[in-house]
Amino acid sequence: MTSYKTYYSRVSVSLLAFVTLAFALPMVFAILCDGLLPFIICLASLLIIYGLLFSIRYKIKDEKLQIYTLFWHQDIRISKINRMEESNCLLSSPAASFNRLAIYWGDKNKVVYISPRHQDEFIREINSIAHLDEK
Repeated sequence: MTSYKTYYSRVSVSLLAFVTLAFALPMVFAILCDGLLPFIICLASLLIIYGLLFSIRYKIKDEKLQIYTLFWHQDIRISKINRMEESNCLLSSPAASFNRLAIYWGDKNKVVYISPRHQDEFIREINSIAHLDEK
């Protein structure tokens, strides 16, 4: 039986506040103007975004880092990881926080930004498999 460890994404309060306000204001105007359909559309959109934010998880399994979101999945071989560093990059990524970890892998130094809740533990586990201290 294969063991694995799952790390859920850290969710930034400021990101949640921004998303909520961006949809709450149009919802209030829809209610005031008797617009039930715009209200329902805004509410459904907000729930989908919440689902996306809270579905992000990172699984370390079979010497792979598996990144999951509601609609997307990516596998990275841990042995191909070149380095990791803290980042505040705002590029689109499977991270629900502005406090991110940049993971560089492959020959062309591809990068993905993630935000695991227990970042120190996550880094230690990746380092123990990838031996990044020795590279």
